[in-house]
Amino acid sequence: MTADKKGVPIEVQDLAHFAAATFGYTFPDPNPEVRKQWAVFDAFIKLLTPQGFADLMGTMWPELIDAMPLGMGRMMRLLGKIPGALSLMKPMFPVLFPRLLPKVMDRLMPHMIGDVVSLITQPMIDYLQDGAQNHT
Repeated sequence: MTADKKGVPIEVQDLAHFAAATFGYTFPDPNPEVRKQWAVFDAFIKLLTPQGFADLMGTMWPELIDAMPLGMGRMMRLLGKIPGALSLMKPMFPVLFPRLLPKVMDRLMPHMIGDVVSLITQPMIDYLQDGAQNHT
């Protein structure tokens, strides 16, 4: 992944493939599948960083604001229409967000679970019926 990102033209070879070739054995190049799987893992790692999580949250502003407890979402939307109001509140965000975010996620997740389940059901069935024997 690093070679691709930096545009470095080096051949990447896994240790098992290298060792087998040294002893005269050949088997299919695992790199395309390894790269594909690593790209998924790399994207997941980025999502778990503070910036990755912030980027994810940025795609969900309407849902996150609507999920704020105690009518705070409506209040935040109203404050957003008053020039300078949110800038004045900005110093309070580091205190408010850690208290609000767990409540927001508790309210948001029950609504998202149905969407997630509908997105993963058929791929999971396909994997279990057809793909599982190819991945063992």
